[in-house]
Amino acid sequence: MKAGGVLPAGAGEVVVQGEDLGAWIVGQRVGWDKLVPVQQYLLETIGVEPAGEGETLVPVRRSQGDRWATNLAAARQFHAREGHLQPARKHVETVDGEEIKLGSLKFARDLGHSMVMPRGCVDAAAWSRLG
Repeated sequence: MKAGGVLPAGAGEVVVQGEDLGAWIVGQRVGWDKLVPVQQYLLETIGVEPAGEGETLVPVRRSQGDRWATNLAAARQFHAREGHLQPARKHVETVDGEEIKLGSLKFARDLGHSMVMPRGCVDAAAWSRLG
């Protein structure tokens, strides 16, 4: 965090390297009791405090379908620009301000990891058509 910066209050406000900092902060506040004292101390030093009495926080989770749609958009964007879908393993594609590790996704997809392509996904064949 840069000096004088403000922590995001909610999900979607600040995304760095594909990680939503607001959602992460909510997760830390929700699971405060599960953190060891040194983790709590470090969070307090940057201004993160446990959820207050009566304050209800729900960690934000993106559905697998939403993550798949973002991954597919990154693949389509790369394919449109480069004419192929053979990104370097460490290639990162930015889609709507979110950084997608497209090279790692392609590598995992080639190995057949189900986390990359959900079962029954309507657009599952779309990735294959690109590659």
